[in-house]
Amino acid sequence: MLDRSLFKRPTQLAGETVVIALALIWIGFLASRPVHISVLVPPEEIEPRAAQALSGVRGQTFIAPSDRLSRIDLELDTHIPPGEWVRVKFELAQGVAPRNTLASAIAVFDRSRDGWPVQLSFDPRLTSSGEDLYLRLESILSSPRAELYYRYDRDGYYPQGDFLDLDRPTTLGQDLIVTVFHAPSLPKPLAWIEAIADRADQAAARAALVSPWIPALVGVLALGAALAALAASMNLLIRVWAWRPTPLTIPALVAVVCASTAAIIAWGEFPVGKLALNLT
Repeated sequence: MLDRSLFKRPTQLAGETVVIALALIWIGFLASRPVHISVLVPPEEIEPRAAQALSGVRGQTFIAPSDRLSRIDLELDTHIPPGEWVRVKFELAQGVAPRNTLASAIAVFDRSRDGWPVQLSFDPRLTSSGEDLYLRLESILSSPRAELYYRYDRDGYYPQGDFLDLDRPTTLGQDLIVTVFHAPSLPKPLAWIEAIADRADQAAARAALVSPWIPALVGVLALGAALAALAASMNLLIRVWAWRPTPLTIPALVAVVCASTAAIIAWGEFPVGKLALNLT
């Protein structure tokens, strides 16, 4: 028998349908986003120093730590008066002298900011494990009043590379602070599982835990607690208010929880407040 009382709640049914649709669209959008897994991460104890771009060319050499490298992150500082600008060419190459350019892109900075997060993405088929790679940064300043600074480590956290000036090593033992990522081996959306497992492993390593699955277990328990709290709140609302669930209420709540969880997990991958460049 059809529950005729459902027709008395068209607004609630329509609202829950919209919530489910929006949550599924959001989850699908997140699942389609590029996924990158870190393979070279600067230690947390590093104290970044700022090197001003006076010569026009700075860069960092490193050995590809794995196959299918797909992204390099770094931070820049810009001190730019009104009307001035700084043009930076970001280039990924094999070797230094001579160098073989694999991909590049150009960005123009026209305002001041400390800690510009820059994400440089490129085709993972360009590199392979063990290659000598060079991240080259060539800058042009509109005037001496425009200033550009690179974040670097004075002690040198990466032993297989150097921080270069004009394509030559400066003080040995220094490194441009970069984070290197590679593409996952699993296809989307399963690639997120690989990325989450990698983040759990890194969290365990930073916390000096014996098992890398402990952070994942904590996450599962936290999610379970959140679902239990949601169910208890739902039960309380049903008892207190003159409101009754429909067949779409539980699916709508599950969709909202899944969409919120996906947003929390994937938030660091969004180019919000960052300069995201695709090197080609």
